[in-house]
Amino acid sequence: MSLNMYTTTSDEVGLGDIVSVNIPAQAASIREGMVVGSHYDRLGRLVLEIQFDGGVMYNAWSTQVQKVRRTTTYYQPYPTHTRRYVHRYLEY
Repeated sequence: MSLNMYTTTSDEVGLGDIVSVNIPAQAASIREGMVVGSHYDRLGRLVLEIQFDGGVMYNAWSTQVQKVRRTTTYYQPYPTHTRRYVHRYLEY
């Protein structure tokens, strides 16, 4: 059995990170994508280039982006036999 947990962190966002983006133009929708590039605009704000599913590109300021960290927790099953026995037969 595995349990997926999604948490957000405030760490620096780099290339290849999965981020969630708040898009205000689409009725406050939140989408997830991968950071494929970044640059600074004329006012010195960091703009991230994010690729969504289907190859759709989106530019967002770094304040609209939250880094998503996915962790998977799994439980290792207990061994069925805790001891091993070796049977040897000797013939005389």
